[in-house]
Parts: sequence; structure tokens; C-alpha cells
Amino acid sequence: MRRFQAVENGVKSCSTPMNFKKKSINAIKWSFIDKLFKRGSKFLVAVILARLLVPADFGLLAMAMVFLGIGNIFADFGLGQAIIQADNVSDKQCSTIFFINLATGFAFVAIFVSISGLIADFYGDDRLENIVKVISFSYLLNSVNLVQNMRFYRRLDFKTMTLMSVISDVASGIFGIVLAYQGYGVWSLVFQRLSRTGLYTILIWSKSRWIPQLYFNFREIKDMFNFGVSMLGIGVLGEIFNYLDTILMGKFLSASFLGLFDRGKSFPTFMKNTFILPITRPLFPIFSKVKQEKDKLRKTSFSVLRNLDPLLFLGFGLMAVFSEEIILIVLNEKWLEAVPYLRIFAFATAFASIYTVSTSLYKALGKKKLLLVLSFSEKFLQLGFLLLGIFVNINYYLYGIVGVMVLAVTARLYFNNQFIGGEWMKYSARYVIFAALSLSMIGLKQLLGNIHDHFQYLVIPIFTVLYTFFFYAFVKEKMQLAYTYVLGRWTAK
Repeated sequence: MRRFQAVENGVKSCSTPMNFKKKSINAIKWSFIDKLFKRGSKFLVAVILARLLVPADFGLLAMAMVFLGIGNIFADFGLGQAIIQADNVSDKQCSTIFFINLATGFAFVAIFVSISGLIADFYGDDRLENIVKVISFSYLLNSVNLVQNMRFYRRLDFKTMTLMSVISDVASGIFGIVLAYQGYGVWSLVFQRLSRTGLYTILIWSKSRWIPQLYFNFREIKDMFNFGVSMLGIGVLGEIFNYLDTILMGKFLSASFLGLFDRGKSFPTFMKNTFILPITRPLFPIFSKVKQEKDKLRKTSFSVLRNLDPLLFLGFGLMAVFSEEIILIVLNEKWLEAVPYLRIFAFATAFASIYTVSTSLYKALGKKKLLLVLSFSEKFLQLGFLLLGIFVNINYYLYGIVGVMVLAVTARLYFNNQFIGGEWMKYSARYVIFAALSLSMIGLKQLLGNIHDHFQYLVIPIFTVLYTFFFYAFVKEKMQLAYTYVLGRWTAK
């Protein structure tokens, strides 16, 4: 593999291009492997630790992590994403960002050490004071490895990051289990987290050839900082609304209702985090490398969606159709009231691919204002439907979730067409077919179930065959639906 440092106007850069297609495929593959291993190892370690520790130990760590998690949103001011998005990043710019992150890491440690007593008083448990003090050092460790991490992102070297992550997860998991076996209680969880971050930092530095210079000039990263702050704003907005429905429902509705809502939401969310995000996570650095080449951006976007959407639509479509059976098998009959929430979130999550692909595209193209407007508009609409759902009827919120997702997808299809061209409005026919098939299969399942309980399971082969037929026809371009034709004529005008 040929290594080099790109040079532009005599400025040495900390970016490394290579064969684009091969690197992109490998990045997606290793990102997926990383997420699957993380899920599996985390679950296994958690099961073992649960046998060695008491629930209160996990509760103490969770209390501390609520506040520390909020700090993570602001930890790098979005500069990590700015490093990925920039055309070229010089060693001097990398060094400046490194020292900003280092100063931020020290500042967050100082802040949480100073307020650790207040956090302990808030929960009424003195043990939290020392826990918060110790675990706050994770900010410092993360600040040291951020630039190194982003350099691997820029190179699309997800293999190295995954291997370092696997080693860190295994070693820290074993360390935590040993400490728990020795009777260290909650401290086994604390030091497991710290050792994982510390070991990963050491390993990622050992694999990187870049060392920061003793140099700092904020003016050289001003544009990057502005981009980073915009991304930070979008991230903060997203985090706030991720918890807002839980906070407001917990305040104005019953704990029982919130439990049902959360369980219904959890199944599609788990599938999204496990199978969609690992595949789409490398897209931002992939798009950033070819952002000047509209043809490559268009081909890569369509390639990801054409391979991902059929699986997502089939999986989430069946989840929506058989939401009642999923609840009964995984949970039990007392959770049956969660079925409508599972069905709605399964339906909405099926569109996550176009949403995440387009967001990565806009970030790579530097469309920060558009992203802010889209994010704010979507969250504002969600808040309106949420308030209607809480104070009038919860169905308003459920239908609002789907409605906002449809609007968000439509807007992204439009802007994709504006920025990189392509038949994006024609592509939307896939989503119409998916929606129509899913809704018709839900009705058919109920109809067949009224005839005989076992007949309802005929929906599985019927749905799969129809679904495969329609999408095979689209992929092979052997069939043009009337809907597609009308949209094609309309966009041509």
C-alpha cells in the first residue's frame, strides 16, 4: 500500500488517499464488524458482571454517566467532524486542534471534580462524589485520542480502529470482571470504563505516525471551528429531542404508559443502531473525500441505498406486520399495549437509510445552514405533535412521527437532486411501494386471522414474494410504474 502525505501549496497534510472503492467497502465492512463485536462483548461482560455485582452498583454508575454524558456532547466543539470534512488539514491545524481538545479535556475534568459534591447531593448518595471525580478523567483521555481517531477516519482506515477497539474491549472487560470478582463493587465498572479508554488511546497512538507540533494558531482553524460549532448545534438539538419525549411523558403521563412507549420504541432503535448506523457511519468521511466529484457522490449514495433499503424495508416491514407476535415472544402479554408504538416506530425507522445517507452527504458538502434548518424544522414539528399527543391524544404524536419522517425524506430527496443530480424523485417510488405493501399486509394479516389463526402467517411468504418482485424489478430497471413515470415527467419539466 502506497503511503504519502498530500501537499497543497507547500503545506504538509495529515490526510491519506487510496483506492476509493476498495477503501469505502472495507470501511463499511469493518465498521459493521466493530459494532457487532461491541454489542456482543458488551452484552457478555454485562451478564458476567451482573452475576458478580448488585443492581445498586450499576445504578451508581448510571447516575454519574447522566451528567458526564451531557458533557460528551460539548467535548470537542464539533472539531472532530471538521477534520473529516476539510479538503486538507495541515499538521499545524491538527496541532492547534489537538491543544484545544487537550485544554478542553483538562477543563471538563476540573469542572466535574469541582461539582462532584453537588452531583452527589442531588442524588443523596455520598459515594457518587469520588466516582464522578475519577471517571471524569475519561474526558482527558478522549481529548488526547480525538485527532488521532479523526486521522484514521479521514484515511477510511476503519480496520485499524476496529482492531484497537476489539483489543480494548476484551482487555477492559476482563479487567472489570477480575476487579468485580475481587470485591471492588462499583469501582470495577468505573475502572473498566477508564481502562478501556486509556488502552484504546495508547493503541491508537502506537498505530499513528503523527505527533503534534508545539504550535497553536486559532486563525488557521477558524473556518473549521465555525463548521464544528454548527455540527455541535445540530448534535445538541438532536440529543435534547432524543430525551424530550421521555421527560415530558414522564412528567405529564403515567410511568406505566412511558414504560410501554419506551419498550415499543426500543426494538426498532436496537435494530437501527446495530444494523444501519454501522453501515452508514463511514459515509461522512467517504463523501468528504470525493465531495468535488458529483458523479462519485451520486453513484456511492445510490449504491448504498440500493443494497441497504431492500433489507431494511423487508425487515422493518415484517416487524410492523408482526409487532404483536414480537411483543408476545420477546416480552409477554402484559406488554401488548406497546404494539401500536412498536408498529409506528418500525414503519418510521425503515426510512432511516435515506435520512442518514443524506445527512452525511450534506455534512461532507459543508451545507451546515441547511442541516441546521432541516434539523430545527423537524424537531419543532415533532415537539408540536408531542404536545398534542400528551395533552389531547397520543395518536397525534404517533402519526406525527410518521408524518415528520415523510416530510424529512421528501426534503432530502429534493436537496439530493439539487446538489448531486440523479433521479431521486423516481427513487421515491420505492418508499411508496414499501408503505403500500406494509399497510396492505397489516390489513391482510387481520383478515386471514379472522378466518383462522394460522392463516395469518401466510402473510410472511406473500409479503416477501411481492416485496422481492417489486424491488427486483426496480433494481434491474425492467419495470416502470405509473407513479415513477409521472414523477419522472414532472421533474423533467
